[in-house]
Amino acid sequence: MKKVMSLNKLIGKPISNYNSVSANYTKLMRTEEPVTIGIIHVEPGGIIGYHDAPVAQAFIVMEGEGWIKGADGNRQMLNTGEGVLWDKGEGHESGSEQGMTVLVLQGENLTEQKIGE
Repeated sequence: MKKVMSLNKLIGKPISNYNSVSANYTKLMRTEEPVTIGIIHVEPGGIIGYHDAPVAQAFIVMEGEGWIKGADGNRQMLNTGEGVLWDKGEGHESGSEQGMTVLVLQGENLTEQKIGE
């Protein structure tokens, strides 16, 4: 089973400067090297087939819901605001019955930060 990162607003810190109101910030990760950032749109019934991560990959559901499955074959559900970090070389696949939009960050040395600190 993959550790699911919760990225909902309850985890974030309030933004109190700039005359901000009702806004929260959640730090995802810090990188020292370049990171590729992209969006994946998975249509209803869509699947991203099983593959090994070419580099570390953060997979964060921004809209909708779907599932992931690693080498262990166990399917885990991900909802809006949740994500996982795949290690380089880690086999996985994902899909959605209802459709989802996913933010993907890819880089050689992505590491998960403690959320909410």
